[in-house]
Amino acid sequence: YSSAASDVYKRQEKEQLMEIDLPVASKAPATAISNTVDILVTDAGYQMDGNPVGRLELENELNRFGNMADPPVLAIRANADTPYQNIVTLLDLLKQNQLKRINLITRPEE
Repeated sequence: YSSAASDVYKRQEKEQLMEIDLPVASKAPATAISNTVDILVTDAGYQMDGNPVGRLELENELNRFGNMADPPVLAIRANADTPYQNIVTLLDLLKQNQLKRINLITRPEE
């Protein structure tokens, strides 16, 4: 193996596939949902409804939501400079807790 081929193999070995059932985007303005929790993913970690939370607190809250009969809709945003791994970690936690009511918040096209 060459060094470059070895690096490609190592990266492929670490890749994982995660199935996500995403809704279709609409150009219609979003309507407010009363039972919503805002989650911001940043390079420094996570915020829930504007409050910084550590990974353990995030896991505990998502577990609590997953055990609810009517869990809140999770509105997820990320900064442009957010490491992709932070987003993948959040999506993995959502999957583990069977939380499927999510909105991925993006800024409108200019």
